[in-house]
Amino acid sequence: MRPDPRPRKHAASIGALPRRGTDLAEAALYWVVGIGGLVALVVALVVGMELQSSGSARAQAEAADRTVVPAVLQAPTAGVVTLDAVSVPVQQVDASWTGPDGRAHTGRVDVTGTMAVGTTVRTWVDRTGAPVGPPLEPMQVTITAVVVGALTLAGAGLVLLLLFTGVQSLIARRNDRSWTAEWAIVEPAWSGRA
Repeated sequence: MRPDPRPRKHAASIGALPRRGTDLAEAALYWVVGIGGLVALVVALVVGMELQSSGSARAQAEAADRTVVPAVLQAPTAGVVTLDAVSVPVQQVDASWTGPDGRAHTGRVDVTGTMAVGTTVRTWVDRTGAPVGPPLEPMQVTITAVVVGALTLAGAGLVLLLLFTGVQSLIARRNDRSWTAEWAIVEPAWSGRA
């Protein structure tokens, strides 16, 4: 037997196998998910930073507008027992106090626990002397910003994950149909039944 005079092509010189449409779709999917993940990260950071900034401004405004004054209870608080014996419910009780403007005020204030008439409690009021809640704490603002930013990132991640798995499933089904059709053509010749 004579050697074949034609030079053999090595695998490296043959080049890459032809790419199917599904290969290109899969590559595009990886790019979309990767870029989407980076965009989601940037959006989550921006949302968190914006919440931190606006929350800090609100906390500063509330701290400047609200003050603590002593209020004298005009009625006793009811002895409330909770089932878990740990939490103490907040009650609204009639009280009187002097506001930052120097005027006397009466109204309902929030208290916890059992207290007698005449007990002095600390209550937050605004510049007009109306009872309000305590100002936002910087830690509350930070925790809210971090949680909302993390939830934004998690939500975007979930959307990207669903997109990825959905498209991967479609690609796998398309490849399976294509391989089945190609095998039906090649198998008879390969097995010698043709």
